[in-house]
Amino acid sequence: MSRVAAPRSGGGVDRAGAQGRPESLTAAAARIIVLVLLWYTFSIGITFYNKWLFKIHGFHFPLSTTVVHMLTTFGMAHVVRLYREYHGSPRPIVSRRDWMFRVAPAGIAGALDIGLSNMSLIWVSLPLYTMCKSTLVVWLLLFAFCLRLEQPSVPLFGVILTICGGLMLFEAKEEVSFHSKGFILVMLAAVTGGLRWVLTQLVLHKEGLGLTHPVDTVFYVAPAMALTLFPFALALEARELVAAKQFDGTFKLLMVTIGTVLFGAVLAFCLTFSEFLLVSKTSGVTLSVAGIFKELCTIALSVMILPDSHLSKLNVAGLSLSLVGIAGYNYIKYTKAKDSTGYERVQGEEMELHDLSNKRLSKLDMIDEEDL
Repeated sequence: MSRVAAPRSGGGVDRAGAQGRPESLTAAAARIIVLVLLWYTFSIGITFYNKWLFKIHGFHFPLSTTVVHMLTTFGMAHVVRLYREYHGSPRPIVSRRDWMFRVAPAGIAGALDIGLSNMSLIWVSLPLYTMCKSTLVVWLLLFAFCLRLEQPSVPLFGVILTICGGLMLFEAKEEVSFHSKGFILVMLAAVTGGLRWVLTQLVLHKEGLGLTHPVDTVFYVAPAMALTLFPFALALEARELVAAKQFDGTFKLLMVTIGTVLFGAVLAFCLTFSEFLLVSKTSGVTLSVAGIFKELCTIALSVMILPDSHLSKLNVAGLSLSLVGIAGYNYIKYTKAKDSTGYERVQGEEMELHDLSNKRLSKLDMIDEEDL
């Protein structure tokens, strides 16, 4: 196994407050804004891309599409890793055992999250999809409770009730295009998405793995995602895929379909990379808070662009209530992280799920041992 700690100081992801000259406030703010805008661009872009591909273009094969995206993402990550190695950045190598028991579970959860999300877009409108996926923070919190990464509290349970109440209002079938099958799929995607980020949290903070750079994480997680979805794609979509009009029609339509799927694969790689890069360069708090505004942008754009995206006053009230709950969750987490470790360490947090108090206690124990 190669030295996995090297990416922390080499060509990997630098963190604020690390060695070297401290970054000015203006430079730090500019860097964060650029990273957030990149994430917004790829995240909102791939959401509308998937909606267009599966609903408007009529390519009803979300699982097969996701497999192609993950395989392409893996290939692109491999090329970037070779490029970084050529320029002097060591490549961390994960053992087969670590991959199977530590990395693959995060990939499996991620595959279910993305696969179910893409399937749901065939039936549900973008406002409903966005609202349901926003509840991911609730499931993330519940899984964190189960794995003892987070301590239960009254404010946090209040946040969960607020978000769930807003979701109930948003589901009112006044003007939102509602489909029960699509709703179940997107809610299952939110559940697996919460599990995905908890497991990813454990992977990224496992010192021995050395997967601190976004490209390295993508390289090892993407194959697990593709392998998870491939049997389902083969069983559920293979027969219809072969006979699809996109492959049995004109040559032009075939080329457009292939080009569109590959374009989505590039978007998927850029989204995954920008997501991990934003968290690595700033914090999970930044990602979560920025995500609230991203959801608002997605819903606003979908209402203006897509014909099946209409909101009633009751739907807007539910949306607002849930977003208030999500904002409250992020405020609680930010306050807790800031009180526990200070702003400098908040910038280095990944999805703010690891146990801050235990980390401080372990450091105090090391100081006591040195004093003795």
